[in-house]
Amino acid sequence: MKSLRDEWSYLVHSKYPIIAIIFPLIAVLGYSLLLPSSQINDANVVVVDQDNTAYSREFIQKIDASPYMNVAFRK
Repeated sequence: MKSLRDEWSYLVHSKYPIIAIIFPLIAVLGYSLLLPSSQINDANVVVVDQDNTAYSREFIQKIDASPYMNVAFRK
């Protein structure tokens, strides 16, 4: 517990407490405004399959089956 108090004391008395405390709050607010449904819909995904094995093709098909992602496949 003492180490937590020491870290908090160091943070509060350092030169940049605003960056360490306020910036993450602003980032969370910004993301909540940009993504109101808390998810990304219709994301375009490019897959470069250099392995070209059955497992990689199956994995790409699983990604492409998602209604939230559009896969552009390239060998």
